[in-house]
Amino acid sequence: MKKPDIIAALDMVVGCFEELGIAYYIGGSVASSAYGIARATMDVDLVADIKTRAKRRLQDLKGDQDVTLDDLIKSIQDRDDKDSRRSVGPLKPAEDAIIIDTENLTLEQVVDKIYTRAVNL
Repeated sequence: MKKPDIIAALDMVVGCFEELGIAYYIGGSVASSAYGIARATMDVDLVADIKTRAKRRLQDLKGDQDVTLDDLIKSIQDRDDKDSRRSVGPLKPAEDAIIIDTENLTLEQVVDKIYTRAVNL
């Protein structure tokens, strides 16, 4: 879908919401990519190297599927490459994004980092 197509589709949906009196919010990459406007939220991108992400995914699967760590590494790399090269809304941090490397952090530590950043804005 091209950028003008996305904006036209959004305009149609937004028009319906407004006509019906339904509250809505357009945020994240849609707001910055399609409309070129700043978000009203804090953008936090959680990152980790591919091997760490693959290990986490393998743990999530817990043997439910016949997949190897190498399979997951290749799958994640292929998806990241595809997502970062798409013409509309490519995978990339916003200019003002807060980037948190989660590689050696627990979930609680990640949440704490996000919370600390949010309250100090």
